[in-house]
Amino acid sequence: MFTFAHEGGHALHTVLSYESQPFVTSGYANFVAEVASTSNERFLLEHLLQKTSDSKERFLLLQHAVDAIVRTFYTQVMFADFELQAHKLAEEGRC
Repeated sequence: MFTFAHEGGHALHTVLSYESQPFVTSGYANFVAEVASTSNERFLLEHLLQKTSDSKERFLLLQHAVDAIVRTFYTQVMFADFELQAHKLAEEGRC
């Protein structure tokens, strides 16, 4: 469900970008794209937490949320570093 919510956030972001901007300016950076998708995951988490009173289920949901936050932060930092290194190599004419 969380993957579906995440990807649905990307889809909604793209649809709204295309509807509200000219195509040539409707694109967005990867970092910005993650805002909509991770927000959607958070909305799902809040919904599921409100629906359950089972302490084990709540624990697993919260554990998933913490793991997702760490994973997303780490991944975005790695993407940014990769892009920085690639641009440096391109500017030096090494790729």
